Amino acid sequence: MTSSGSQSSEAQEHLGLGGTKESSTDLERAGFRDIVNQFVRPQPIEKESEGTTQKEPNSNSSDPKEDVFEKFKQIERRRKRLALYSATNIPLRHRDLKLESVSHKKWLEAFAKVNNKLGKGCIVAIIGGRGTGKTQMGVEAIRQACKLGRDSFYVKAVDVFISIRACYRSDAASEQNLIKIYTRYKLLVIDALEEKSDSEWENRMLSHIIDKRYDDMVDTILISNEQPAAFAKQHGSSISDRIYETGGIIECNWLSFRKEGE
Repeated sequence: MTSSGSQSSEAQEHLGLGGTKESSTDLERAGFRDIVNQFVRPQPIEKESEGTTQKEPNSNSSDPKEDVFEKFKQIERRRKRLALYSATNIPLRHRDLKLESVSHKKWLEAFAKVNNKLGKGCIVAIIGGRGTGKTQMGVEAIRQACKLGRDSFYVKAVDVFISIRACYRSDAASEQNLIKIYTRYKLLVIDALEEKSDSEWENRMLSHIIDKRYDDMVDTILISNEQPAAFAKQHGSSISDRIYETGGIIECNWLSFRKEGE
């Protein structure tokens, strides 16, 4: 019999959680150097008295021990954010874009709507034509969640079903443990839902994952190239009702960025 810890480890392998990790060693070393450099005793104030110079402690200076502790806290917060972000499974192509570099007004307005719903157990659908920045919007939502210490994960719909099907092999992690992994993240982004087949099994699995996340009040972003009517028809009333109740549909109806770049 496989132990639950072993099953959980195998399940994470199916999800690709063992992807590229960004080491925080250099950051920590730099931080510790800063601490050493800043760990200086308060300079005394010179005070003249009867022709001699006396020195007394500078009462206005901060406690160096408190400064050191605060520096340690900052390093630890940075380390945790890096660890969270490196385990999100974000595609390399979308990893480096910074929100500050985006100037498209409609895209920024749409992302602001998404970002304002996060942290409340929302289910948001981001839909629209190809090349309109939907995936990048989901990635930016993950980046913001990691900054707040919320563990997040990006996955394409097809990979969800491939990983669950792999559970049916005798040596694979159990379906139950894998679904637990999909439902534990504070933010889960499922991309390319239009690639999902209309099979009863896939519909049931997707509905089950979203229903569990709805019950646990954790955020879910669904991304698709479909139009609103087609999206509702393809994914059913159960998912659509939860979207309208908790988050809504964000429609990206502007020109493709890929065509603008031609």
